[in-house]
Amino acid sequence: MSGSGAPKLAVSGAGKKIYVVATSWHQNILDGLIQGALAELERAGANRRGFAAGSRSI
Repeated sequence: MSGSGAPKLAVSGAGKKIYVVATSWHQNILDGLIQGALAELERAGANRRGFAAGSRSI
């Protein structure tokens, strides 16, 4: 840890395919993490086409 906080990055999600993958480990915690990830993707300009919730065993 540098002790200086989070880095200030300028990233662009425009034109990128980005997937958010989550499990069903702890719904309250994961809901917040997913919402935070989607908010950052939107802030970075990523096109949010949809979000599919569910689970599948591989």
